[in-house]
Amino acid sequence: METQNKDLNSQILDKMLEKFLLNGNFENSFTLLNDFIKKQYDFDGCISVLLTTDKKNFYMAQQTTVKEDDNPFLINTNQKKELIFPLDIAEGKIARCFKKDEIQIIDNVVEHIDEIDVKILNELNSQYAVCFPLKTENNVFAVFLVFRNKKFDNISDSIINSLFELSKKISIIYKTILLSDELDRTKKEILSYNQISRQISSSMDFRSVFYSVFNYLKETYNFNGAMLNLLGKNGNNYTIEVVEFPEEFSEFEKTFQGKIIPINNNEFDIVANCIKNGLLIVKTSGNTFRFLPPLVVEKEHCDEAIEILTGVLK
Repeated sequence: METQNKDLNSQILDKMLEKFLLNGNFENSFTLLNDFIKKQYDFDGCISVLLTTDKKNFYMAQQTTVKEDDNPFLINTNQKKELIFPLDIAEGKIARCFKKDEIQIIDNVVEHIDEIDVKILNELNSQYAVCFPLKTENNVFAVFLVFRNKKFDNISDSIINSLFELSKKISIIYKTILLSDELDRTKKEILSYNQISRQISSSMDFRSVFYSVFNYLKETYNFNGAMLNLLGKNGNNYTIEVVEFPEEFSEFEKTFQGKIIPINNNEFDIVANCIKNGLLIVKTSGNTFRFLPPLVVEKEHCDEAIEILTGVLK
């Protein structure tokens, strides 16, 4: 009888996952999981917990639950800053699922001591949960979490194993959709690069090119300011040709735009040589120089900057 039920559950699961994949919208398709989890396992709902791109934090991505009229609905919680948590210092069951690649059971949030687990389950209005790692090869990229407010009565190994098989299939679907999203983003980036390249090739108006590049960086990487400096013909100065400040500082743009900055004085020799070698720094006072890298600067760029500065100082 148990084998028959297992086969039946497997057939139901495969059909559900087929619809899940064909739907094409992962966020909306997550409601299908809610129905299946509730009917087959007597849970209240499920969420996916994802890592951020830098893999330093984790957050609730999709949440499905059920209204009183029994109609499923979605709540996207990934925009709530209070629900984004640092992975390195987290020590609860959800973080352990990421770090240890192990199934974790939260059997009573009231008695649970980890504040992150408590905060997430409170958000779900639940006290009990089971966490399953979703992974690519050996890397856990998400946690599939099923939850309910009713206490577990010795949850059976067969249910855990069945949910684990479900999580493995979800992992495959998730990877497929994430790959598809990544390909779409790459395609859009290539199209943006091509548009900017064509504009640079065909336009003599560097201002319009500047704003095209800046708008792309703003939309893609969330930059909120930029400046275009042109080196003078004799190499003794540079001119701030175009400047775009964040909205709250926009009143200062006219002050800087068109300003000519000398770089041929003795006190500016280091600045001048850095600029000539591709490193933009600013002299402040005395022997102090200021670096203004973006917050998303990569380590390789920092290494390159140090190499240029070291060469100039020699």
